Amino acid sequence: MKTSWKSLLLVCSLSAALFAAGELTDPRYDKEMQQAIDLILKQDYPAAERICNSLILKDRNYPAGYFMKMNLIAARFYDLTDTSSLPEFFRLADTLLLLTGNSEEPIYVFYRGAAYAYLSVIHTKEDRWVSGALNGKKSTDIFKKMLKEGVVSGDVLGMVGTYHYWSSVLMKNFYWLPFIDDRREQGIVELTVARKNAKYLQFAIISSLLWIYYDNNRMAEALELCDQVLAAYPGHRIFMQVKMHILYKQKAYGPALQLAGALANAYAKLEQVPVNYTAMRIKQALIYYSMGKKKEGDALSGEILKVPYSDYMKTRLEKEFQFLDQAKNGNGK
Repeated sequence: MKTSWKSLLLVCSLSAALFAAGELTDPRYDKEMQQAIDLILKQDYPAAERICNSLILKDRNYPAGYFMKMNLIAARFYDLTDTSSLPEFFRLADTLLLLTGNSEEPIYVFYRGAAYAYLSVIHTKEDRWVSGALNGKKSTDIFKKMLKEGVVSGDVLGMVGTYHYWSSVLMKNFYWLPFIDDRREQGIVELTVARKNAKYLQFAIISSLLWIYYDNNRMAEALELCDQVLAAYPGHRIFMQVKMHILYKQKAYGPALQLAGALANAYAKLEQVPVNYTAMRIKQALIYYSMGKKKEGDALSGEILKVPYSDYMKTRLEKEFQFLDQAKNGNGK
């Protein structure tokens, strides 16, 4: 029997009261980790890195510092397309898995699951889909087991909720089979509760919930959540991008165009590889076409398409270039 969304919301809301007292935290370095996470969300990466490095130096046999530095590199990769840090990222993952592999202590198990989750995200972003899926499954199995064993963690619940939603999206054509459930609503509820209690994976959980709202055309909720995050962390470039996409989807073309332009200017000399910069310029062109301003769209798309892009850039922005080609030729927006 399938559980209704309202029933799930009631159960999760009632259980949320338990988080305040029993939330899983690192027993040694929670304070330093919270400081580093705040700096990462402020996009002050050098200051955050100093804390991460100090945690590693304090005890090279304890996993907290390695986890935090993976957290930092992943955030920096999304924001600055910092590919030069990826070799270090994978070395950190190997170390983290080695240090946590033989322990069933909850915080160690959490770090192990988080390592696989980060590997999944980066491999998928780098177009290594099979490896991304395998690591994602390892991570989810670990986190599900933690919840089953009674571990209270917004971080863990949020990651499981993300899996429930997106795995259900992938299996949507097979819901008629008795052994496949539609867990999209369950995932949304789990993420809704988790984001209020998450400590170490806030960026991932909030990002997941935002894109799930977007996927469900729940734009008002997506915009409200995005504005909440930007109120706490003004100028956060990744969340500003999400807001721009929401505004575009709402056909608020003027504000979306202004935001895309501001982001393109911000990224112009910031990224190691200009993925976000190029994506924002493409979005500007798409918005012009959507506004019926073909002349402006053609002029900008001409500038964009004359650049000799690397294979890496072509792969990372494959969909964006497809959308631009469709819009330029009048086959879409």
